[in-house]
Amino acid sequence: MVKETDDKSEISKKPQLRNFKERTEYLRTGGGTGGLGHRGTLEWHLSQDMCAISTESDNYSVLKQLKSMLEKSRTGKAFLDDADVTGINIEFDSQVAVSQFYPEMNMITLNPNQPSMTMMIHLIGELRRGWQNERGLLFNPLEYQPDEAVLLNRAQYADTAMMCVRIGWELKLLGDNVLWDYMLSSSNADIARCFEMHARNDFRSLNSGDAARKAYDMWFASERMRFYDKDIIHQMLLDENVSESNHGTKELNSQELYGFASMPYGRNYMSLSGYRDPTDKDYSIVEDRSNANFLWFIKFERSFQAREREMMQNTAASPLNIIDINGWKQQRLAE
Repeated sequence: MVKETDDKSEISKKPQLRNFKERTEYLRTGGGTGGLGHRGTLEWHLSQDMCAISTESDNYSVLKQLKSMLEKSRTGKAFLDDADVTGINIEFDSQVAVSQFYPEMNMITLNPNQPSMTMMIHLIGELRRGWQNERGLLFNPLEYQPDEAVLLNRAQYADTAMMCVRIGWELKLLGDNVLWDYMLSSSNADIARCFEMHARNDFRSLNSGDAARKAYDMWFASERMRFYDKDIIHQMLLDENVSESNHGTKELNSQELYGFASMPYGRNYMSLSGYRDPTDKDYSIVEDRSNANFLWFIKFERSFQAREREMMQNTAASPLNIIDINGWKQQRLAE
């Protein structure tokens, strides 16, 4: 109920404009934990080219610019060269939400209606997946048990975020700060700062894998996990293959997580000593109550389905015990 008051001065009191401006700027720049959650939406509206209708020639020009920038980076060039050798095609598709890698078609698709550096980030991520797929290091999280699917999904996104930071740093060292400045204004700015701090303190950490592993661990130090957990949990809820086969029952081991962290150049950052095991519970614990509840439901449902299939198989394999009531009666009377 609204509190009635006769004091008109209280009703017409103006808010403090200075505090309002400071709070708005604080949210816009992503300060603390109160930053805007949908920073991509903000960047979308701030871009001046979003309303322009892209043509095929424009898309070709944009892709050419992205590739020319990426080739300046040693790691980026390794990904592009590998994509050329394996025949991975990079296409634009406005029907794709953001980007997608199709292993069976050997194709990467990008949505052209987004800022150029956003496309660069997603292009790097898809090229990384293509590089892993060619070496048998790309795993589908939906094939694993629910807890392990969450862990693997997190690890893959942490790996691609670290790779974008690494390529951005390599470009920065060559005098191209566009991607690095974009990273510093994105939701992964903490990862970029962490990588920069260790790279500046010891340049050898770039090849030794220390800077990469620190950046990887930093990905798990914020609430960004909640968004990615929600996405993979929803996919598991919609996965219809679970009830038909053993889909979603594989167990994840450390060797698989060690393998996918292989690098085109430098040491595998997951194989370093002195760090937590990649399957440590700190990497996989789900603290968000909503996600934890849905994850529990998925595990319960799959356990119930597995038990139901086991009972049906046992019933089908066992002989039918049919009792002849009339014969039993005659036998009892004869006795």
